[in-house]
Amino acid sequence: MATSTLIPLNIAAEKSHTTTLNLLMHIKRGLLPAEERDGRWFISEVDLNAFIAENRKAEPGGICVHNSCGKGCGSRSEG
Repeated sequence: MATSTLIPLNIAAEKSHTTTLNLLMHIKRGLLPAEERDGRWFISEVDLNAFIAENRKAEPGGICVHNSCGKGCGSRSEG
């Protein structure tokens, strides 16, 4: 994980306009680096920003379990 400020999972979800469950699925699949401390998940601000940039190239709000499906699962901007 890159050295930077650690953000709690709920704040990371707000910043990325998705749900905590969706981010947790990405963490569990090894697509998003994170740390678990005392049962709470934290994501590096640098890693979160890189993840958002990579997953939003095609369409804003499109962070999805299947990067290229375009359905925006878990996204608040689903349409």
